[in-house]
Amino acid sequence: MHRRAEVSTTHRVTASRVRAYHDACGLDSTDDCVSPFFLAAALLPLAMKLARSAVPRSRHATGLHAGHRVTVDRPLFADVELESTMSTTRRSTSAGELVTVDVTSTTDDGDVAVRQGAAFLFGGPRGPSRSRSPDGEPPRWAAVRTRFPPGSACAYAEASGDRQPLHLDEGAAVAAGFPRCIAHGLCTLAFVVADVARLAGADPRTVTATGARFAGPAYWDDTLLTAVEEPGATGTGQGFSTWSADGPLVLTHGYMDLAQWAHANGPQGKQEDA
Repeated sequence: MHRRAEVSTTHRVTASRVRAYHDACGLDSTDDCVSPFFLAAALLPLAMKLARSAVPRSRHATGLHAGHRVTVDRPLFADVELESTMSTTRRSTSAGELVTVDVTSTTDDGDVAVRQGAAFLFGGPRGPSRSRSPDGEPPRWAAVRTRFPPGSACAYAEASGDRQPLHLDEGAAVAAGFPRCIAHGLCTLAFVVADVARLAGADPRTVTATGARFAGPAYWDDTLLTAVEEPGATGTGQGFSTWSADGPLVLTHGYMDLAQWAHANGPQGKQEDA
């Protein structure tokens, strides 16, 4: 296992970017509450760049976003400035080089606001082959059915800044080994978790922790089926797995935790600047 020195960056969360991202993910954008999905996407390009620096240049083109986790430790609203510290850990696996980028973001008062980890696999298999459930089929009963609205590919790419061709250009996707354009991993996670939160009667922006392994690609025309586990001991946490309707697994080891005030049907806790 190899560890690299920490890297720090400062960025401001603007209201316009938050609203554009929430609109692209089908979330309420009538106020400036910042969802964990936005916070994950905002730092993903820098995390990917840092992950690539941990492996030989010859493997850069093989990098795939293999999973993500994010925890929000306090309610956040737009126009906050965050200082983020990133560090990488690299280890060799049978599938390739796995690089994990751990990120801790603090507000200007020094309090930890967000913790996240992004996993990237370099040198692993690419293309449409995807793992399946033991019986090769999605569950007969799924609590959540998710589809991407028309135009999601362009809307999400514009809002997140992730314009990799395999998400937008069919020729590039085919050249990379996929039958057609694939959805962004974080976009898939955001849409699925939002539907799981709504199933629980909560505003998706009140999710305080979420994550999953990206077991296989989702396509923009997929119907996604999600099986949801019973809430945890706290009554707020739920696990889930997501399949494509044609059988392959898309998300595994998924989890979602809601703030204790989540069932009040909206974000709370906003404080005026002193």
